[in-house]
Amino acid sequence: MPEPIESRAAAILAFLESRTTTALVAFIVGSAAAICFLDSIGPLEVEVVPLYLLPIFVASWGIGLRAGLLTATLCAGAWLGVDFTRHAYEARFHEVWNITLYFGSFVTFCFVMHTLKRVLDHEKSLATTDSLTGAPNRRAFETRVELELARCRRTPAPLTLALFDGDDFKGVNDLHGHAGGDEALRLVVATVQSMIRPTDLFARLGGDEFALLLPDASPDAAEGVVSHILLALHDRLRAADLNLTMSVGASTFLVPARSVAEMLREADQLLYDVKTSRKGQVAHTVVLLPERRAVSRRG
Repeated sequence: MPEPIESRAAAILAFLESRTTTALVAFIVGSAAAICFLDSIGPLEVEVVPLYLLPIFVASWGIGLRAGLLTATLCAGAWLGVDFTRHAYEARFHEVWNITLYFGSFVTFCFVMHTLKRVLDHEKSLATTDSLTGAPNRRAFETRVELELARCRRTPAPLTLALFDGDDFKGVNDLHGHAGGDEALRLVVATVQSMIRPTDLFARLGGDEFALLLPDASPDAAEGVVSHILLALHDRLRAADLNLTMSVGASTFLVPARSVAEMLREADQLLYDVKTSRKGQVAHTVVLLPERRAVSRRG
């Protein structure tokens, strides 16, 4: 469990990343102007230059490297303008030294923040992406389902979860080797991702098991999409000379499920029924009430 200070830092960064560019620019300009004004009226003995790191940080982290460099330049210029009117240097070298030092520090800070964000973004991607196929992994999928469930509780809407599982996947590895099995998994991901909407999500849960989330799709539409995808998958796998079929269990919830686990259990039970009776097919259920499966259809 993260320490309180880590939680607060994560919350601050998440808040920053959720703001629009317009809001961030307004904050950057406003804070830089406020710091410049404070510097112009404050006592000469009080140094406010480090405060300029705040708008530089917001620009570098929230918008990007170019915005950070531009903000660093503007902040250095603001400091120089105030310094020129309030300080009398014995030698021009001293003024050049100060502005070079401050500007260099601002630019260095900008690059450090931008690099740190890229590293953290990469770590987040590794934590939520399947390394073999590039698809979202189980963690990313379950997180997204939680968000969709919360949305459906606020604004009722249908939500479909479908589980795809390879039939006799071991036979593909035995016949084509692990490289052939890996190719089949990547082909499955590439095929499905090319057929779904930007609002849908297709993830690899592990092994040869995948999951598809279809928000806001009616039961008929969801069943049609899943069936169409399955046909396309079988065509692509045959064309690649990969002897593999997929079985699918899909559940459309017309009311929000109590949990992600409940949705997975419902779809998994349908998937089990298909794999034990007629592999390579789709079983689809419409759930009208959380307590029971009210309408059941199989295709």
